[in-house]
Amino acid sequence: MKTTARILALILSVILMLSLVSCQVGGDAGVNVDVQDGADGKDGIIPHIGENGNWWIGDNDTGVSAIGAAGLNGVDGEPGKDGQNGKDGIDGENGIDGESAYDIAVSYGFTGNYEEWCQLMSCSSGDLTDALKASNGYEDMVKSILGSSSYLIVTNYGIKPNTGEDLATKIQNLINSSPNKTLFFPDGEYIVSKPIQTSENPSKSVSIKLSNYAVIKASSNWTGGSGDSGDDSTNAVIMLGVPPTTGNPANNISATGCNFYLEGGTIDGNGIANGVTIEKSRESRVANVAIKNTVVGLYVKKGVNSVSSDADILNLSIVGNGASNSIGLKCVGYDNTFDNINISGVKTGVLMDGGGNFLRSIYVHNTLAKSSYSGSAGIKENNGSGNWYLYCTAEQFESGFVVRNSSNSLYDGCTAIWTDGTYGTSEIAFKTGSSFKATIKSPKVVFASNSTVSKNYVLNGATSGSGIIEYPIIDEAMCGNTTYKRYVVKYTVGGN
Repeated sequence: MKTTARILALILSVILMLSLVSCQVGGDAGVNVDVQDGADGKDGIIPHIGENGNWWIGDNDTGVSAIGAAGLNGVDGEPGKDGQNGKDGIDGENGIDGESAYDIAVSYGFTGNYEEWCQLMSCSSGDLTDALKASNGYEDMVKSILGSSSYLIVTNYGIKPNTGEDLATKIQNLINSSPNKTLFFPDGEYIVSKPIQTSENPSKSVSIKLSNYAVIKASSNWTGGSGDSGDDSTNAVIMLGVPPTTGNPANNISATGCNFYLEGGTIDGNGIANGVTIEKSRESRVANVAIKNTVVGLYVKKGVNSVSSDADILNLSIVGNGASNSIGLKCVGYDNTFDNINISGVKTGVLMDGGGNFLRSIYVHNTLAKSSYSGSAGIKENNGSGNWYLYCTAEQFESGFVVRNSSNSLYDGCTAIWTDGTYGTSEIAFKTGSSFKATIKSPKVVFASNSTVSKNYVLNGATSGSGIIEYPIIDEAMCGNTTYKRYVVKYTVGGN
């Protein structure tokens, strides 16, 4: 600003000096002179600010900036006071609750209650899992589950547990109309008055799966006939692989559907019926099942080719009804596998009439009254041969193992044990016909400490044969008969 003032003062000084000179010339003459008007002067040049921010006079840049020096920053003012809070807005209306997956399922025809829907959601199969993965949202998920091609929840089809209703016909109708499907039974008790049958034909077979606490039970007015142990028995609560009434059974173990199964839950014969039979089929499977209150717990018949049934049986608990003809496991078929089975409450633990079977970790325990002890047997071989008994145990039966006459079966690491010697008759580890041809490897025989020594046998009945006993583990002082010694090829003396 000071520079600008100086320039203006300089311009005014020049104008004033020119005016004085003009006055002095006129005064010095001392005479009047005619003065004529001079010519108009040229317009003066007005200073201006150039594009570079300097003062310019005409085309000349004075080099003087027209922008003054920046002033000092002023002192910050005091912060303003906060304004008053505005009034609260009006609450919006509550939205309508959306439908749950269960509600949507009901709208699509699901007939079970909420708990049954939850059980359905916790189940899985290959097709169901794939359907769930492909679903998009609740509605799509429900459609996928209810429309799963292979997993049928029986409660969706009017089969309701815990009602006391006879459900045999409803269950059978669902089986007949659902080939190659898996039928799932949620928790609860399902009463049936007659056997439930599945087909041996791979194109018509079904699998049956029970939840942990599902029970299929014979009703008190069972019309399937009383259970028995004969080969023609058809009185089981569940009959797997029933052949057609006319024509020949299917015999194709390569087709999809030949590996049908029964798995989980409990089958209850109510003291009247047999539990489960495997009829004229092959490649069937029974696993993780409790079989209770039956005359015959599990009965495996000959397969479709008149001999081989090729069944896989594992992880069973069998409790009989204690009748004089009660049997835990009966097998007349061939080439089956039995693994990890516990049997009690029966007169005979295992009755083996077939051959070529493999039995491992079979534990049979006589829990009947002393009056039923005579004639009881843990594992009894009537017919057939070539069976392999591995790590099997018979406890408190009159005969732990009954070996068929001339049988070449193998008893490997098996145990016969007694804990109470007051039952009044013999304790026989291995009972055989006159011709003993079996192989008994590393048997362990434990007689009751209070038993009658003279009635204790390691081997009873043999008079001839090429059978052998290797490395028996016994207490000789408790054994009243030494017939077994003629067949011992390796001998280790042990105690109880």
